[in-house]
Amino acid sequence: MLERIGVCINANPAGQYLIAGGSGLAQAMGGELYVFYIDLGKKLDLDEWKSLTANLQFAESLSAHVVRASGIRLIEGIREFTREHHITQVIVGRSVRAGWQWFPYLSSIHGLLRDSPTLDVHIVTQEPHS
Repeated sequence: MLERIGVCINANPAGQYLIAGGSGLAQAMGGELYVFYIDLGKKLDLDEWKSLTANLQFAESLSAHVVRASGIRLIEGIREFTREHHITQVIVGRSVRAGWQWFPYLSSIHGLLRDSPTLDVHIVTQEPHS
């Protein structure tokens, strides 16, 4: 079975770290790389727009299939994308979060795992390790 690695990005400059990791995983497994951005309708400022564009261009430079979609909820968008493109592994980033802010994210990831039992989910911390 052909592995299809999906990397979910946003306007965070650390998205290139996720893309590079996904590319390495796809190459090691002889699979295909998909990089996707789900527009949730949030207005991006100029710096965010530049960062998102740089992330997408970086993905294209690695011969990734780049997909842009619109949605209302991130996890539903990821679920739909992974089903539509037959993604076998998905990489999502996370920021270092403290206290209660971590729980909504964790709950969303749990929903993705529950609703997509054959999908491998990699959660990658986007901040550099100290």
